[in-house]
Amino acid sequence: MRVLLVLERMWPLLGGLQRHVYSLAQYLSKIGHEVSILTSDGNSLVRAGDFSEEIRVFPTLKIFKKHMPAFETLWNSINVSSNVRKCCEEFDIIHYHTTSFLFPTPKKSAVHTLHFDPSCILSDRVTNPCHKPSFSMCTVCHINNEVAHAPIAPLVGLYCNFYYKFTEWSLKHCHKVICVSDYTRRYVIDVFRLSNVVKIRNFVDINGEIEPAIDPNFNMRGYLGVPEDASTIAFFGRLVYEKGVDTLIKALKLILKSYSKKVYVIIGGDGPHKPVLENMAKSVGNVIFTDVPPRDIQFNLMAQSDIFIYPSRAPESCPTSILEAMALGLPVIATGIGGNPELLEENKGGYLIRPNSPGQMAKRIETMLKDEEFRLKAGEYNKRKSKEFDIKTIGPQIVQVYEEAAQTG
Repeated sequence: MRVLLVLERMWPLLGGLQRHVYSLAQYLSKIGHEVSILTSDGNSLVRAGDFSEEIRVFPTLKIFKKHMPAFETLWNSINVSSNVRKCCEEFDIIHYHTTSFLFPTPKKSAVHTLHFDPSCILSDRVTNPCHKPSFSMCTVCHINNEVAHAPIAPLVGLYCNFYYKFTEWSLKHCHKVICVSDYTRRYVIDVFRLSNVVKIRNFVDINGEIEPAIDPNFNMRGYLGVPEDASTIAFFGRLVYEKGVDTLIKALKLILKSYSKKVYVIIGGDGPHKPVLENMAKSVGNVIFTDVPPRDIQFNLMAQSDIFIYPSRAPESCPTSILEAMALGLPVIATGIGGNPELLEENKGGYLIRPNSPGQMAKRIETMLKDEEFRLKAGEYNKRKSKEFDIKTIGPQIVQVYEEAAQTG
């Protein structure tokens, strides 16, 4: 089949969404499908070398990002729609991975994977989405998050109302809407009254990407300058407020006061919240920022850490970072919100904690650091469970959706 994957931003390969599309494109190409990617960023022409030669990349989207949530979605939706319409007849399947939902589907054989929950117009910009959209509630919430838009509150309200109606119409006109968690699936069905929803989890490429990257000769402690007798806690992801990494630094401060052994936190990633985190870390110490390391370096740093932390304060559907940590055999501590509890099993693969709770996080970290037997068992349990999320298991489910969609298109 000829498949077009549509994604607003492809590079750098920083977020789970980008890694998802990258791995899916490689997988589909390997099993004989013709794959193309429609995305933005002129650097895509240079970075296209990251893909096998069989995969075509079209960096023709013009994405608007000016911190105006109520209007950037509309602009981006029009842009995505016009670009797809220009080339849709070349493809058997159009597979959207974009956060812009407001577009008329040009083909019946369109598929949309919801990596974020569209039942809240602000998506992961808010830490406690209500999932009860209304003209008034959405307007108030938007103005609270974008105070500068208060003078145009009536327009914001009209747009919020338009967003939900058009999103429902758009998603209903896809052959299938793929939700990556029960968390997202539940709200999508409740809010948009969809009957074309299927749950297919996010995935990781264990044999093709993760395991080949592990170097037995890699020395994480020497690479980062961490003392041999120190324990290490790792986080990798976008450094934005919603990820809650500041909670981790606050927890480390508590740990260093009460725990007798050395503990270091490794933070990998980049984003607008990074300067705030770096400033916090100065007064705490024992925090190492690695920016965005190459993927093989990231996997080796994670694999040699003692614990992986995912402290997100905003609910997410199916975080790829947790899946990667599980595949590397790490015990995980994550906030028990969104789709996280569907991935991490309490007391078997690690611990689920409340968001914004540095005290509880510190206690759980200390408990895990003191119990080496539990850490090893939790890591082994996660590694076994991660096979459920391997692309060799999930990929055929996506291809089956394609085959069904192609028959209707």
